[in-house]
Amino acid sequence: ATTGLQDKGGATTVRAPRAALTMEDFEIEKVLGAGSFAQVLEAKLKRSGQNYALKIMDKRHIVKEGKAEYVLRERRVLDALKHEGLVNLCFTFQDAHSLYLGLELCPKVRDPHESEEASSSEVGEVSKAVASRRRDEGVDGVAP
Repeated sequence: ATTGLQDKGGATTVRAPRAALTMEDFEIEKVLGAGSFAQVLEAKLKRSGQNYALKIMDKRHIVKEGKAEYVLRERRVLDALKHEGLVNLCFTFQDAHSLYLGLELCPKVRDPHESEEASSSEVGEVSKAVASRRRDEGVDGVAP
């Protein structure tokens, strides 16, 4: 799905545009998850009505914990990988306190009680998707 957003910096080396967005452009639907320096919300982009998984990362915590390279690597990998078996990065933006990744929303989240066999199958599918992408486009630094 296309976002209709343009890269605000005119970059041509990234797939997901650095969009001129703020949190005011979204309606928060619910919290999908949280970690030590990020949370993921289901958020609706008001102008399009499209829902995204919006990952919000605290800049101060990223710097304090020395995670900047990790965050940059995550962005590069998400930007490089585009496959039907993987969650796609749709856009990014930032403000004074946070970095935001707008990710494709996966409405069919796996049931936490699902069998180990089904989970293993999902891991296999992701590995195939990554291997296919590496083969097709020569993506470096990503192991299946």
